[in-house]
Amino acid sequence: MNVDRPKAITLKDVARSAGISVNAASRALRDMPDIGEETKKRVRHIARELGYRKNLSAVRLKTKRSLQIGLVVNDVANPFMSFLLRGVERVCIEHGYSVLLSDAAHKEKAEDDRIRKFIEIGVDGLLFVPVDRSRDGYLRLLKALEQSTVPYIVTAAYLPGVESSYVACDDELGGYLAAEHLYGLGHRHFSLLFGNLNTSPMRDRRRGFEKYLTEVGLDPASHIACCTPPEGGDDMREAVKVLLSTLDKSTAVFCYCDNDAMDLYAALYPLGIRIPRDLSVVGYDDIRFAECLYPPLTTVHLGPEMLGEIATRELLTMIKSPYENVQVKRQIVIRPHLVLRGSTAPPREGAIPYKEV
Repeated sequence: MNVDRPKAITLKDVARSAGISVNAASRALRDMPDIGEETKKRVRHIARELGYRKNLSAVRLKTKRSLQIGLVVNDVANPFMSFLLRGVERVCIEHGYSVLLSDAAHKEKAEDDRIRKFIEIGVDGLLFVPVDRSRDGYLRLLKALEQSTVPYIVTAAYLPGVESSYVACDDELGGYLAAEHLYGLGHRHFSLLFGNLNTSPMRDRRRGFEKYLTEVGLDPASHIACCTPPEGGDDMREAVKVLLSTLDKSTAVFCYCDNDAMDLYAALYPLGIRIPRDLSVVGYDDIRFAECLYPPLTTVHLGPEMLGEIATRELLTMIKSPYENVQVKRQIVIRPHLVLRGSTAPPREGAIPYKEV
């Protein structure tokens, strides 16, 4: 038995019901400034009542754009990436774009594969938070991107020694601010809870921390214990175990990110080590969870949502003006600031916060 499918509602049907031209109805639904607010509200209401849905296939044929952006992150399990995605998606929705998300899981080949797949799908632009790789690896990746002509922006990092478009944080300044704060409280021996990766944020945050100590006359080699996962691993819980062995001397910890600080909080509590009474802790990123910890985490504010918004707006500008931007490398550096909460305090006089028995 043949069953007739219901006829799809078109823009022409919306325009007819609203008593305006198809062009005016289209501009009203796109929130164009030359259409009055009352007309926009009326057209939107009619479109909802009729069940009108924009024909994206027709839009793509007309504009020769997919209206999709690819986002490749290096670790989708990191809460930072969730907030970054929120910022990316917020801007994309404003401009009628969708986001395709993929995780490279800190693997160079996976990142290459994900980016290649997005190019094959035909995304209009690419954002990616890079994995750790050699300079030759970065050059190879960027060569493939340049050959594809797909606009791209490296996000939350930059590629060392390589010319590329990026939106990143001034991570050296962020590390400097963390050291300045802890030193000002009276701390003189520090542990750094960092991973083994050689990405620009990790390298620059450490460099900034060491730079401040050098300026005030402390030798970083004798005043900093760098705690990383053993044998080149990437499990930060293992790095926390390494850090615990340094606490017979260190009175403050600078964590690479807020996520690592949460692992540290969890490890210290059952040992009876109290923050900040026994140990001061500074994080980095200022994700939403940072203020929910007890005590609330003092951290360097980067703002992943804002970073995602800025990177996406820059990418959309490149997409809309491809010929103007083909030779221009868009490089934006966001200035961080310190957010003081409850996880830092002056060191206790003569206290040894932790000692293995």
